[in-house]
Amino acid sequence: MNNSVFSIYNVQKDSWYSPKEIINRFEQVRSVYGNRIYDSVFKKAHEMFAGAVALLGAYELSPENKYFMQLNTQSSSPDIIAAKQTEQDKTGILLEINQMEITEFENHYKSDDIIEFLKSTKLSPKKDYGEKVMIICVINKKIPFDHRKIHKALTEIKPKSTIYIIGRPIDAKMGGFTICTPYPRLTKPLNFNVDT
Repeated sequence: MNNSVFSIYNVQKDSWYSPKEIINRFEQVRSVYGNRIYDSVFKKAHEMFAGAVALLGAYELSPENKYFMQLNTQSSSPDIIAAKQTEQDKTGILLEINQMEITEFENHYKSDDIIEFLKSTKLSPKKDYGEKVMIICVINKKIPFDHRKIHKALTEIKPKSTIYIIGRPIDAKMGGFTICTPYPRLTKPLNFNVDT
């Protein structure tokens, strides 16, 4: 979503949800449909789930990251709109809006290189995401993960967006995830549980 399209985005058109509510609703759908939850008809539900996990993880990284979210139904990009309220001095409360683009690094991808994957998807030269975009890379494959190496490679590319990487650690308990921000500011991987 470029800025000209975003300037006409109606934040009141659709409902806003807490990340926790999205996770609960996704689990309700999963309890009804089982493994069919991975069918393409549930693509938007998966994007909302991944966005909710990322927003809960972002909150764990810094309590100022207290976002609500809505599915973007007004244009093809971004996938999700995230917003948080920030109190200002005399001007009242500012609604800070960020765009979320979700991509999934899974077993079907030909290599284990996250940077190569990002360059072929969300960091492709065909894409031009700005600084108000959060790119969420969901790792859904067993790979070695070195957040410092990823940070170094992203520093050379210099994307405008903030990159979050989320995944499930090997042998994670139900609801367990890991999140880190390799760019622009490197954070250590943090384990957290969406159920708690």
